[in-house]
Amino acid sequence: MDNELLTPRLAWMLHAKESGSISRTCETFSISRKTFYKWRRRYQEANNDSRVLVDRSRKPHTFPRATPQAIKDRLFQLKDETGFGQRLLKRRLAEENISLSERTIWKILKAR
Repeated sequence: MDNELLTPRLAWMLHAKESGSISRTCETFSISRKTFYKWRRRYQEANNDSRVLVDRSRKPHTFPRATPQAIKDRLFQLKDETGFGQRLLKRRLAEENISLSERTIWKILKAR
């Protein structure tokens, strides 16, 4: 093990390899077989690279219902031109056939 940190999941892999028993490993570390197999698959797919044994983010990669950037840009433009709040901005956008809730407008402006 060249400079590998001994994480609990890496310990699982090493124990299973040394003992030759996945059941014993699962008992020793109080984990389910399903959990062990999930992490073993990731470990093997990465050619036994221990860096894959960390938690992955569950954050979605895409947001299909996100407000398009062109609409956000128009909202920012109207805000800069008029200085209106959410209610009046919603009306102005509705005149241009853009439908956003006041709450959505507020969130977009706050994130700016």
